[in-house]
Amino acid sequence: MRLPNNYLFTFVLFVAISQFTFAQDLNLDLNFTPTERDRSMPEELPMDVDLYVLCQYAKAPTSQETSISVLDRMQSLSYFTMPDGRVLVGVRNETKGRPISREIVAAVGGEVISQWRYLADVYIAPDKLIDLAKRLPKDYFLYAQALSNDFEGISDSVTNSFNYKANGADGKGKTVAVIDNGYASFNLMPYDNYGTTYDTVDFTGNGFLSGGTHGQACAGRVFDHAPGANFLLYNAPGESAMGNAFDDAISKNVDVITLSQSAQNTGWDDNTGTRCEQVHDATDAGAIVFCSSGNRGNKHWEGNFSDPDNDDWHNWLGGVELNMVELDSSNSGNPGTISVSLQWDYNGIGDLSTYELYLVNVVNGQIQGVVQSDIGWLPLKRNRFVSYTQANKFQKEQIGIAVRDRGITGTPKFEIVVTGSGVGLFDVIGVNIPAGSTTSPSNSTDPNVISVGGVEFDVYAPGSGASGLIVNYSSQGPTNNGNLAPRITGPTKTGNFHGTSCSTPESAGACLALWSTVPNYSRAGIRYLIYELAHIFKDWGANGPDNVYGHGGIYLYDYAPGTVWVDNRFNNVQGLPFGPYYFVQHARDAVPNNGRMMFIGQSYPLPITMAMPKSFLMKTIGYHATVGD
Repeated sequence: MRLPNNYLFTFVLFVAISQFTFAQDLNLDLNFTPTERDRSMPEELPMDVDLYVLCQYAKAPTSQETSISVLDRMQSLSYFTMPDGRVLVGVRNETKGRPISREIVAAVGGEVISQWRYLADVYIAPDKLIDLAKRLPKDYFLYAQALSNDFEGISDSVTNSFNYKANGADGKGKTVAVIDNGYASFNLMPYDNYGTTYDTVDFTGNGFLSGGTHGQACAGRVFDHAPGANFLLYNAPGESAMGNAFDDAISKNVDVITLSQSAQNTGWDDNTGTRCEQVHDATDAGAIVFCSSGNRGNKHWEGNFSDPDNDDWHNWLGGVELNMVELDSSNSGNPGTISVSLQWDYNGIGDLSTYELYLVNVVNGQIQGVVQSDIGWLPLKRNRFVSYTQANKFQKEQIGIAVRDRGITGTPKFEIVVTGSGVGLFDVIGVNIPAGSTTSPSNSTDPNVISVGGVEFDVYAPGSGASGLIVNYSSQGPTNNGNLAPRITGPTKTGNFHGTSCSTPESAGACLALWSTVPNYSRAGIRYLIYELAHIFKDWGANGPDNVYGHGGIYLYDYAPGTVWVDNRFNNVQGLPFGPYYFVQHARDAVPNNGRMMFIGQSYPLPITMAMPKSFLMKTIGYHATVGD
């Protein structure tokens, strides 16, 4: 195994003991702390290896100087916890059958707080996690639920929605759902002062005003553009809770949903995973869903397995078999965490390809040992997830990521994503490929799921043709099946709110403001208008839709009352008010006196009948328009 900068690495090869269970062929000097030594999870346990390690932490003494408390570890991993120390985890029925019974969970002191289809959100003491896994019936799996918020002021000026809001085009008549978590210091005063209608729904079991501040920040970014909309605010930290939040929002006929909680390792192909299932329920019911593209652009690698030296270890670049990451918590009071997700392509029944994932600690150019690994469980999973939390605070560590092929039928394309509290928002992993880094549900091909990238507020001003604006963490497409993602870009770093978590509700809010000026537009109509305006005014990067900015930055053309839009490419030949008009005659009939007729270019040769005199402004943007012969 060839490593960068003269790293040392020793291993002994073992033979796989069966086609499903593979022996580990790494034989290192494992200098673990007492809380980490017993990390080797039995393969028959149906649980994430990360939860197995968390349980070991919970059972271990924390008096040693090199140890950290289990609460420190849970917080560093962004787990949602209760005041009594219980952690929120998920139990999934892999066959998508009935969710786990409450009695099985209660038998080990746990509590099911939410069930949705085949999922259950469970509060449980960390030292009982292994006990719960042992009690799970066949086909059930216990998994970690780290909060996957995509984040690390005022924004309506850069999207030009300020005059919309000032003139009453403030989302009135539309309902928006903010499905998120964290409203611990939520202030209703701005909503009450504006006369906003809203409802709050809690799925935490700990009260709506709990769990950090991410959700309230997202709600505030929508409110900044569209305070006249009806708001549904959901505190839903788990997958089952999110499913129930979607169901509730659907039952209330929402127009727009903003979702700043994305996930990786939900399935290689597009339209797979729970997040896609939930957003598709919403779009089937008539909503538009804005979702964050993810903050993985600078911490992602995707490609084919490469093994020129035939040692079963992947070569990331030029023979380098460790992808290095600096784990740094030196500027915080908490231990730093690195989490790595791995998933790969799957060719169907009979495909026995499999990869193993390792995190390796490196000190002074020498490998000290494997600090965490995921080598699979029965039956074979198509993904891996590992994390490592520092034993000491205020320090830096060098962590190497290694991937080994232990499959029988081939070496499929795979990808890794790195996150964690010890890896900064803007930090870049050693060997990084931004392309393909979008997360789920950005892998949805439903046209009414609009994934959002991010450009910082203070560099959002340039018009079409500018480049180099995308923030380095903003996830980029294409999806694993080659589809466009993200589909649009919004402003981020508004105030102290960073990430595509911010740009997503910013975009949803701007959409609501524009939609309230054309309230009868269909979803196809408002999407078309948003994308065309983005293309005309902020088509950054390559000309036309691309996998960095999508259609461009969301932007509203200057507000004017009584505006009707004309663009015959939308093909609205019926002349109904569900989108831009095809015929000028239909637009002329619809425009009010002293209104404005906006052309998005094109040619309109048919004559116009002026049945009654009207005074209105005619203007074209983006393209030259020809009206009449």
